[in-house]
Amino acid sequence: MQRNEIFAAVRTAIRETSSDLAEADITETSSFQTLGFDSLKLVELGVRVENLFGEGVVLDDWVEQESQKGAQGFTMSSFLDFIERVAKK
Repeated sequence: MQRNEIFAAVRTAIRETSSDLAEADITETSSFQTLGFDSLKLVELGVRVENLFGEGVVLDDWVEQESQKGAQGFTMSSFLDFIERVAKK
C-alpha cells in the first residue's frame, strides 16, 4: 500500500473518530493535539487503524515512541511512518 493510500485511510478514520473534523484540513504536519485528540479518541482511532491495517499496528507502541519526543511527537507524519513500518511485517 502506498503512503498516500495509507494517509487517505487514516484521514477517513480520524474523521469517523471525531466528526467535528469532517471538514478539517488534515495534513502530514498536523498533530493529534491540534486536532483535539485526547487519549480516548486515540484509543478509538487505534482500534480503527488496527482493523484497517492488521493486528501488527499496535497504537501503544506508537504512543510509547512518540512520548519520548516530547512536544515534537504525535504528528500525522510520524503516525504514517509507524504504520508503513509495522504493517509491512
